[in-house]
Amino acid sequence: MSCSSASPLVLGDNFVANVSLGMQTTADYFHSATANIQYVGQVTVRNVVCDTWVGQYFDQVDNRQNTVQWYFTTRKWWEAAGNSEGGGAFFMMKLWSGGSSNPKLYNVMRYNPSPPDFDSFDFSVCFDRRAKKHFTIEFAVGNVQFYTQLSRPYLKTSVVQWLAGRLNIQPNRFTDISFDLDIERSRLFMSATLLDRAIPTTFNRNEISLGGAFSFLSGSIDASHLSFNLTFSNGFITLVGVTLVEHNFVKEFATTTPTTPPTTRIVAPTIPLVPPKRTTAQHTLPPTLTPTLPATPPPTLPPTQSSSSSSSSSSSSSLPSPTCPPESPMMTSAPCSCPRATTPAPCVGQQRSASSATGISSGALAGGVVAALILGLVIGIIATRFYHVLKVNTNQMTINLIDENNI
Repeated sequence: MSCSSASPLVLGDNFVANVSLGMQTTADYFHSATANIQYVGQVTVRNVVCDTWVGQYFDQVDNRQNTVQWYFTTRKWWEAAGNSEGGGAFFMMKLWSGGSSNPKLYNVMRYNPSPPDFDSFDFSVCFDRRAKKHFTIEFAVGNVQFYTQLSRPYLKTSVVQWLAGRLNIQPNRFTDISFDLDIERSRLFMSATLLDRAIPTTFNRNEISLGGAFSFLSGSIDASHLSFNLTFSNGFITLVGVTLVEHNFVKEFATTTPTTPPTTRIVAPTIPLVPPKRTTAQHTLPPTLTPTLPATPPPTLPPTQSSSSSSSSSSSSSLPSPTCPPESPMMTSAPCSCPRATTPAPCVGQQRSASSATGISSGALAGGVVAALILGLVIGIIATRFYHVLKVNTNQMTINLIDENNI
């Protein structure tokens, strides 16, 4: 398939060779001084309407009478030379020399014998948005293996002419034509733009409107009435219309604008997913702290209690200080304090050896209390005696001082 762009119309001048081109006036070239020239009307030449002039003049060099007909394009026909366009172009000339009946024909403007591609005539710039319909047709392709043997111009020309014939419109109302093949699904997609009818000033042909043509095209596809064959030297392929989709850019872009907020609302709920993870971690902390509570008893408490229980059995006077040993800073729970009951606390019993498993007896506790009372009584008696002795000495010294002063 060829991807080359369409060639424009080829213009040429067969009347004067390029090597013999010279500057002459019109009067000298056509011998208008001795000629009789008049306008005869409009004549269709090679399917082009031309204004025609006929002139007769005598050639003094050849000594013979010549008859000439000049053809110029009318104002409805334009000549495109490069980027410029103009009307009234010199189209063709016929010359009869002497009394000959067969004129010499000079095609001043010659045509390219191959028909131009539809891309050469793009009239979409002459229509506004409301006079266009953009669409895509899906064709089911039969004998898709032969598709690569079709040339692009032949495919485009055949499909466009066939569609224009079905709609009874001019082929140049189809523009922006492109094809895309899905060979795996045997589907051919044709995208194009259908233009509205032009003002009937040229051929006075009243064609169907844009809405009517598009509705007829859509109805033909829905009814499965749009099918044709493309024949070439090695075989043929069949195209059957399946679906037609209209592209309304104003509606499509207007409907896609509100679709952005839902996308934001979908992404936003993913942010609060982090707090549940921290909540789960907080719930797992108490189970880890619970087994550590009984594992932190004071290390010095069991030996002290064991020695107290053993010494209380022998004698109550050899007991240590009746106060409880200072608690370790590590003790944070109430069960680890000094026991008041006869039964030892569970945490203390787990740390004792088998020899001191019976705990502190009630007799040892009572002996400790009695020893504390006796010790306090002894200390009180000693303090009272010391006070009285100190007071007597003070009074005696006072009396001695008074006696000395009296003397």
